[in-house]
Amino acid sequence: MKLLTILGLSATISILGCHSDTRREIAPTGSRSDIQRTIDRLDGAGVVVIPAGEWELIGTVFIESDDITISGSTDGRTVLYRSSDDVNADLRNAAFFLARDTSDFRVTNLHMYGVSGENSIAAEKAIQLENVRDFRIDNSVIRYQGYSGVLITGNSSGVVDHNEIADTFKPAINNLGYGVTVMGNDEYSDFPFGSPDCTFIEDNFFSATRHAVASNRGARYVFRNNFVANNVNSHTVDAHGDEYNGDSNFGTEWIEVYNNVFEDPIEPVAAVRIRGGKGIIWGNTISSYTYAISLWETTSESTGPVYFWDNILDEQVTLLGSIKGSPEYYEKVLDDYEPFTYPHPLVKAEHDKTAP
Repeated sequence: MKLLTILGLSATISILGCHSDTRREIAPTGSRSDIQRTIDRLDGAGVVVIPAGEWELIGTVFIESDDITISGSTDGRTVLYRSSDDVNADLRNAAFFLARDTSDFRVTNLHMYGVSGENSIAAEKAIQLENVRDFRIDNSVIRYQGYSGVLITGNSSGVVDHNEIADTFKPAINNLGYGVTVMGNDEYSDFPFGSPDCTFIEDNFFSATRHAVASNRGARYVFRNNFVANNVNSHTVDAHGDEYNGDSNFGTEWIEVYNNVFEDPIEPVAAVRIRGGKGIIWGNTISSYTYAISLWETTSESTGPVYFWDNILDEQVTLLGSIKGSPEYYEKVLDDYEPFTYPHPLVKAEHDKTAP
């Protein structure tokens, strides 16, 4: 598993180190119906463990209670997969897990594989989150999800960490195929850079995605300490302006991109492209791209101010290029900026709880 090699991590999860009074249920199998029945049997907070094995999961498992953890087996590999495109488009494009209007939701220690066939048009999502606070998606392998590995929408905040997300771009679709997609709640918050109220994407390995991360509709995200390789078909880190968002009229609010490694793209476009909203880009190591940063202002939403500093480039990479419109940008440190604590508190809390 490349994630373990690159990040030096262990995918053995510490859910058994949680409080002794936490209710825990083991699903009979990894089928959708068995997982759903086990969640429903909890009737509230708790942990659902899916046993080791390879299980085909057709359709979506729904989570609508607070404080639910879905985990693979701690003594073996748990794989959930889809083998072929379903003739039913709703099933073909369905999320494996969908949590809505909840808090403290976690998915950990799972392998989730969409359809890997060369001609697949399935636009799956491994995890879909709608208005979920304090979520954590961690230590999992997510592959072949034709829409996005993780799709986050609405008034959601939390962390996606220590995952391998790969092979999400499907040539037969020739679009989508994101690692993580962040959609906001169709408004701007005026929260400053460094705010905890956003999506954090940290310490992941991304490969063969169209964008490792994409955003729209008032989204805010922090993309930090990730390793990105072999990006396919366009720039790697994306922030939309006021386009492709229906009647929303809200593009990305802001993004922070720092301490990442970007290397060896399949198409050497830009490591980071901001098409709308504000941005901070610093401390990244970028090789084999044409541009480190591209800024477009082609919609009604302004692009900027964008601040960038201390990015490390190889000799072939131009720091700033592919500029459209009149974005506002500064090659300097933003005064009084302080990044949010690292690692994310949800990650640190788990580490502290299980440390010897």
